[in-house]
Amino acid sequence: MDQKLERKLGDTLIDARKDALKQINHGCIRAHGKLWGMDVFSWGNPEFELVASMIDSFPFPVIWVGNKDIFDWCIEYQPSVWRSIKSVIAVDFSRLIFTQKEFISVENVIGISSVDEAFEFLKGVKHKGAVLLFTASGLEWERNYKSFNDFMNLHQIK
Repeated sequence: MDQKLERKLGDTLIDARKDALKQINHGCIRAHGKLWGMDVFSWGNPEFELVASMIDSFPFPVIWVGNKDIFDWCIEYQPSVWRSIKSVIAVDFSRLIFTQKEFISVENVIGISSVDEAFEFLKGVKHKGAVLLFTASGLEWERNYKSFNDFMNLHQIK
């Protein structure tokens, strides 16, 4: 009886550890409230499938600031996501060129070379009643995510 209990407890601890490691490796979405009349969300090092599902669930148009790798993934595996996107700002690819037909419905497609530049472009594409989604992926995701949080702390009225 004791061995069964120990085994069950061990399995529970292993499952909890796996979940904790998953959270460390792939963060979860975070709500930031409002900025310039937009609902703001961020997601550091997200799982691409979950981001696509989340975008599909938003009831408003989305302004998406993120890395080209997640955009490319959506083009290939979740092209329906682009119906919900109003603007795309790629923070790591200044020569952003999308030729896919899915982008016909996206009003603004901008490629830049840094997160700081994205904030300048964001002022030009902001839209009251939209959702601002910032995703940070790739090698520089932690630095980019920190830059976004610093920007929110500076510009958001609390």
